[in-house]
Amino acid sequence: NGNVGSAVPLAFLTTGATGATGINAGIVRTSGNQSYNNPTTIGVGVTLQSTGGNLVAAAPVTATSGTLSLSAAGTVSFNNAANNFNTVNLNTGGSVVLRDANAIVLGPSSIGGALGLTANGAVTQIGAITVGGASTIAAGAGPVVLTGANDFGGDIAVTTTGVAQLNDVNNLTLGASSASTLTATAGGGITLNGNVNATAGGNSIVLAGTAFTNDAGPAALNPGAGRWLVWSTNPALDSRGGLAYNFKQYNAIFGVTPVLGTGNGFLYSIAPAITPTLVGTVSKVYDGTNIATLVPANFAAVGAIDGDTVTLNNPASGTYDNRNVGTNKPVRAPGVSIVTATNGAATVYGYQLASTTATGNVGTITAAPLTLTAATNTKVYDGTVSSAAVPTVTGLVAGDTVTGLAQVYADKNAGTGKTLLVSSYAVNDGNGGNNYSVTTIDNTTGIIHPAALTVTAAAGQTKVYGDADPLPFAYAITSGALVAGDTLTGALSRTAGENVGGYALTQNTLTAGSNYALAFVSNPFTITPATLTYLANAATVRQGTPFPVFTGTVEGFKGADTQASATTGTLAFTTPATNSNTAGSYPINGSGLTANFGNYVFVQAPANATALTIQPHVEPLPPVGPLPPVVILQAYTGALASAAQSESACAELESGSETETLCGAQQNFRASEQRNLTPGWRRVIDLGTVSLIIEGDGMRTP
Repeated sequence: NGNVGSAVPLAFLTTGATGATGINAGIVRTSGNQSYNNPTTIGVGVTLQSTGGNLVAAAPVTATSGTLSLSAAGTVSFNNAANNFNTVNLNTGGSVVLRDANAIVLGPSSIGGALGLTANGAVTQIGAITVGGASTIAAGAGPVVLTGANDFGGDIAVTTTGVAQLNDVNNLTLGASSASTLTATAGGGITLNGNVNATAGGNSIVLAGTAFTNDAGPAALNPGAGRWLVWSTNPALDSRGGLAYNFKQYNAIFGVTPVLGTGNGFLYSIAPAITPTLVGTVSKVYDGTNIATLVPANFAAVGAIDGDTVTLNNPASGTYDNRNVGTNKPVRAPGVSIVTATNGAATVYGYQLASTTATGNVGTITAAPLTLTAATNTKVYDGTVSSAAVPTVTGLVAGDTVTGLAQVYADKNAGTGKTLLVSSYAVNDGNGGNNYSVTTIDNTTGIIHPAALTVTAAAGQTKVYGDADPLPFAYAITSGALVAGDTLTGALSRTAGENVGGYALTQNTLTAGSNYALAFVSNPFTITPATLTYLANAATVRQGTPFPVFTGTVEGFKGADTQASATTGTLAFTTPATNSNTAGSYPINGSGLTANFGNYVFVQAPANATALTIQPHVEPLPPVGPLPPVVILQAYTGALASAAQSESACAELESGSETETLCGAQQNFRASEQRNLTPGWRRVIDLGTVSLIIEGDGMRTP
């Protein structure tokens, strides 16, 4: 009824095989083994302690009054099927084998080795249990509820037809176990070393730890009519061992978060966030807006873990950063949501969106085609390529404009089918025109009419018959004008003919080029008659003496004309004087000729007016014999021009007792004979009855 060996431990304690042992209170302490071989009844608050040995009870032990504390440096083995405990505290250095015919409550316990506990009722606890080795707990139909701050160092295997609830503050390793439902929680990871079977419906197997390792294979969890749920922190820390599951759920806190899936599933506290991004290329042709058209392939869910596939709602439209042409443009698509998340056939829950807007530098806006087409144009040549028409614009987006539109001819020259080119434009699109790919199209229907130009031949242009034409013939622009830098080239001509009369002036080669429609106005060109001069030979006669036959020449024929070829009629020289006229000078006039075609007019040489000299009458002297010779007293040198001109040479003559001076200015020297003399001319003239020879440098008688 009191302490046994409390002060000095007994060496050992062994009860006999017969009889019964009763320990009503206190402590039984031995240094060696304690062996209970007969039925033992233990009262309230009894402690059995072996400080150096084992505690063994082969016979039934009844300790229903309170708490039985079993403490041994070695093992504890109370394995009789008839045992009946209320609460047992265990503190051993070795293993524990404990059996209870009914329910059992474990108080605070520390077991250095393995724990083997068999009960025919509930197995519960009221204090933390630490087991250094494996734990095997069998409770028959009773529940196993070991949810304290336990630390099971080895595997724990539970067998019951009731519920099983286990907790380990550190890692928990489950061996082969069965229960109607089994819930195991751990402050560390949970490892399966054997199959876990459950029979109930609902959440029949629940495992919750920081990690999960299945070393028992694909059939490790058999939830019976219910399902299994494995709660962990991160699938990256787990090894599922081939377990097939129906769903996964993230952002799930055990005991807090409702389970969203059906069937077997893994639940993780990790809360993966999906960042929706845009991939590939989002392209369009510039349309003046920043609207982007998207397809599902443009969306990617970045941040999925554990091989999951996250499907977004993939909005069909987004926006470019601006409306302008460019590549690698930022595109954003708001309104993104998660439609589904799967892993194979399993449904995945709990993904969050880091943003409801998908972004990516995937935009491409290509330039829109803009066509500028030159318009047809007609104008009169003005020396420039300017065109009054304005090109047409095709492809311009609403709101944009094209200003400064202008076009020009490809060249300034007159013609049809002329090419017109777009020469200038400015695209106002807010992007320097870069939003368009501009194509200019020429127009080949342009017309430049030649400019009207009237050239009129100058009036009053003439020449004298036989002269050369006064080239170039004169003209003037009388209507229109030449463009600066342009000139007239070529020359006028006239209709053929050289006889006196009017001849039309013609355009001939005169041109301003193909850029002008030149109208030519003609005027007549007049050939006026040339002048032929009757030149009478001077003659001297005395009053009363018969006139000689007057002679002379016609001078002034043009070119190859001669009297014979250019005139008709008979040349004659006459005087209006008579030999009875008073001594003096009188005209000798030529006449009798008519010019062919009127090419000549006839005039009298001025000298003709005094060509005839009538000297006073002198009575003849009686004959006195032969006349003395004529002596040249003095000769004056003068120029001898031609046989038809008056000479300027003079001679002073003496005949007998009379002298007389004769000059060319007073006498018309008539050539009657010409001899070949050197160095000058030689002429024989008749001077009265005196024959003289006048040479280039003097005068002598023959």
